[in-house]
Amino acid sequence: MKGMLKVLVFTVISVFIASCTVSTKIDWSTKGTDFNGNPGKKMVFSVEGGGFASNLWGTDVYTIDSSLATAAVHAGIISFEKGGTFTVEFLDGKDAYTGTERNGVTSGSWGPYDASFSVSK
Repeated sequence: MKGMLKVLVFTVISVFIASCTVSTKIDWSTKGTDFNGNPGKKMVFSVEGGGFASNLWGTDVYTIDSSLATAAVHAGIISFEKGGTFTVEFLDGKDAYTGTERNGVTSGSWGPYDASFSVSK
C-alpha cells in the first residue's frame, strides 16, 4: 500500500511539473529582435489584454523585427482584448515575406530579411 501511494504521489507531481510552462511576459511592441533567438530556438511568451497592433511583416513566418504579440493575433492564437500565451520559434531568414489581412490585423510584405519567426499555441 505504501509503495502504491509513493507511485501515485510521484505520478501526480510529474504530471503537474510537465504541465507547468514558464513564459516570458512581454508588451505589445516587443519584437523578435529583443531576444537572442537562434534558428530552432523556441520560447513561450505571454502578453496582457488591452493591446494594440504594432509593426508586422509576413504571414505565418514573420520578419524578426515584427511584433511578437501582433503576429500571434494575426495568426489567430490570441486576441488584443484578452492577450494570452503563445510560442515563438526563431527561424532563418527568407527571400520574401507576403503580407495579408487576418483577424483584424494587416501585415506588410517585405523582401529578403536575415532572420524570422513563427508563432503557435
